[in-house]
Amino acid sequence: MKYKLPIEVDSLAEGGFFSVCPILQGCQAEGETIAEALENVQDVARNFIELMAEVGVINLRYAVVGQI
Repeated sequence: MKYKLPIEVDSLAEGGFFSVCPILQGCQAEGETIAEALENVQDVARNFIELMAEVGVINLRYAVVGQI
């Protein structure tokens, strides 16, 4: 399943990039490139949403379907 979520990416002073999904608490990742940072935060977001659905915190039937 795909989800439409906002993602923000910033460069890090020490090199690389930091990405975050501001609507999912703790959903953040780093990468050496922008593409890697985006891929990493997408994985974190996907796992977060699936875990929340598994424990019954959210119902995926009502999730917005789009592209993450």
